[in-house]
Amino acid sequence: MMIRTQAAVAVLLFLTAGMASADTPDHIKEAERRFEEGKRLYGEGKYTEARTRFLEACAANPTEFCAKNLGMAEHKLGMWVDAATHFREYLDDPRTRSDPPRADIEGRFKEARAKCGEVVVTAPASAKVVVDKKDVGIAPLTQTVFVEVGEHEVTARWADGEKTARVAAHAGETVRVDLAPPTTNGAPPPTKTETYRPAAGWIVAGVVGGIGLVGVGLGIGFGVASSNAIGDAKRSASLGICVSPSAACNTFRDHANSASSSATASIVGYVTGGVLLGAAVVMAVVWPSKQRAVVVAPSADAHGGGLVLTGRF
Repeated sequence: MMIRTQAAVAVLLFLTAGMASADTPDHIKEAERRFEEGKRLYGEGKYTEARTRFLEACAANPTEFCAKNLGMAEHKLGMWVDAATHFREYLDDPRTRSDPPRADIEGRFKEARAKCGEVVVTAPASAKVVVDKKDVGIAPLTQTVFVEVGEHEVTARWADGEKTARVAAHAGETVRVDLAPPTTNGAPPPTKTETYRPAAGWIVAGVVGGIGLVGVGLGIGFGVASSNAIGDAKRSASLGICVSPSAACNTFRDHANSASSSATASIVGYVTGGVLLGAAVVMAVVWPSKQRAVVVAPSADAHGGGLVLTGRF
């Protein structure tokens, strides 16, 4: 019975988080309630639920015990990357130097770390470092980044550019990835002048050409309508002599007028469409070009264009 009592006390010490006084703000009280519930769930072996409660509590009231308790639950769940990250945070916190479970946490940290890969990232100062689309900090990073065993995409983004590399991580090993901009003996990267056609030129020429095609299409359509109206006029004329105001004469005149109007519209469509198509061709040819400086890409090597990823150190 005494042994069980001592074990229970040890677990509570391991998951220590002090209770606040009666005048503690409500959101802190709620955070502490969730923290206590997390400790209870941890003691019952419900590690997933315990981690959830710790996350909720620490989001509202982060304390020096948050990283330790999260790491403990994650260690039990085999979440080695999260456990190693939180254990390192706990061990680096000067407030935990006198915490009784510190020696045990150091052992658990070594175990979790041995089952992760670690990445050392070199990137321009103030660049945002992203691993597998997750922000991990601003360069220069002061610590390695723990990652799962396997391949990962590492990106550095700065004000006027970015660089990406893929890295293979192995358990207990550390790899380096250099995401610094390409340079030549410390000088700025070489550039060359490139002539290009602004997108606006193509867009305007395309719009004008499209309207021209519509005009030609209308010309064709009205031409067909005019031809049909002439045919109708001839057929109505064959029905009898046009003596005004006879019905046959009125029908003939209607068809003739329609043929004339359609013929005029057809000519206008052809002429307008032709002019616009011609203008589009001229725009595409004579629209002023611009120049810009582009970085000359380094020649690719066996490791994929200079992104060399080395192994254990």
